Amino acid sequence: CDSIQTKEYIQSNLQLVRDGVTQALIGFSRKDLMSSEGKKSIQEKILIKVNVSLPEGRVERVFFTKLILS
Repeated sequence: CDSIQTKEYIQSNLQLVRDGVTQALIGFSRKDLMSSEGKKSIQEKILIKVNVSLPEGRVERVFFTKLILS
């Protein structure tokens, strides 16, 4: 995040952020998630979806800590 205020907003509105992430993942296939190009594309789309939902500030980068496919 670009500021502590942005981080705090995200933490207090986690449901909204999770919904944005879920919406960003729609349309991607398992194959997309397995390739490095696909992961970069997903990260970019998540950034856009989350940043659009923020009243101010922005998320600067998205990192994957776990990737669970079913």
